[in-house]
Amino acid sequence: MQVIMLSFMRTFRASSHYDWISAAWDRTIAQCHALYIDRGHGTWIAKRIVGTGLNCQKGRLAVSATSYPDLTNAISKQIGALRKDIPDTMKGFSGMAQGACAAGALDEKTKELIAMGIAIALRCDGCIGFHTIALVRLGTSREEFEEMLGVAIYTGGGPALMYAAQALDAWEQFDGAAS
Repeated sequence: MQVIMLSFMRTFRASSHYDWISAAWDRTIAQCHALYIDRGHGTWIAKRIVGTGLNCQKGRLAVSATSYPDLTNAISKQIGALRKDIPDTMKGFSGMAQGACAAGALDEKTKELIAMGIAIALRCDGCIGFHTIALVRLGTSREEFEEMLGVAIYTGGGPALMYAAQALDAWEQFDGAAS
């Protein structure tokens, strides 16, 4: 894997960063590669991952670097270990989840849509993955999913917008469009 890193000092004007990022993003989309932007330690860093096929699934470029199927599988394995190591805690959590998500005045899909909005607002990648699986299983349409994303963005502001884009990646990675 070839990684190209470019650093810019934060003292550059923001517009120059966005111009460079926009141009690089356009090239990246054309090549179906991923572009990552990280602002930290006084620098802007952009990394372009070349030739990996990373999140270039079904002919589309994913917004996030997260493979939600891989993430949920890895978390599930660790949860299995926790079920053995701390069974009382895990039984309690499982019982709480089942009780909270069971149909009542609100149906299960509505409750999962609420949970997904909260996952986006809290910026929990694993939660986004697992709630997306549930929403796909429950037959949530893309229109319903995107309306929930709109509410999450409205209530969570800019950070929620970033995670809403990642949640849409999860939706597409779990074939939500097929339901």
